Amino acid sequence: MHLHQLTLLDMEPKRYEYSKQMEALIKACGDGAWRSLVEIEAKLNHRYSQTGLSARIRDLRRGVPGFEAWTAARQSDGARFNLYRIYRKADAPQGRKEER
Repeated sequence: MHLHQLTLLDMEPKRYEYSKQMEALIKACGDGAWRSLVEIEAKLNHRYSQTGLSARIRDLRRGVPGFEAWTAARQSDGARFNLYRIYRKADAPQGRKEER
């Protein structure tokens, strides 16, 4: 069968649900402490990849439905790693960025 003979199925793309991962991330790391992805992954017992955790942190920074009360901040440790802080928007630090 040639490629041009294939009929594409009228399919809706699969929607992935990340709320369980987001809930686990907030529960484990929502205390406002600065952590690297390695530390966050370890705190979650390596259940999720650093790539997935990074995506959820990015989602928090951009705002995601169902988690509007939460946000995340990012800063560099000055060497090799970015550090992340997950906290409630109501607890946002005043003024300049905090240092670890």
